[in-house]
Amino acid sequence: MNGGIIADRYARAFYMFADRRGAADTVYGQVRLLLSVMRHLPKFRKALENMRAVPLGQRLELLTSAVAPSPLCDEIESIYRMMDEKGRLEYFQLMMLDFLEIYMM
Repeated sequence: MNGGIIADRYARAFYMFADRRGAADTVYGQVRLLLSVMRHLPKFRKALENMRAVPLGQRLELLTSAVAPSPLCDEIESIYRMMDEKGRLEYFQLMMLDFLEIYMM
């Protein structure tokens, strides 16, 4: 399946999940921040996507530190964990970009 389609499906489900929980605005702000960090620190992105070399707990700590001083919102942690379990972290950055587009509609 095309990576863009996969990321889009995750992004749409992620947006609906965040919106139903009343957290879409918070998620939007943190997604923008995370994308900025990924753009400026490519090693950060690679660490988040590296399921074999970096344990899940450490990757979640990286996400949390990127949005500090705010705590990482539960919705981002949930989608990250789910994509990790499904072996789809290579689409995490693209999914977040798609989320921003959906949010802006």
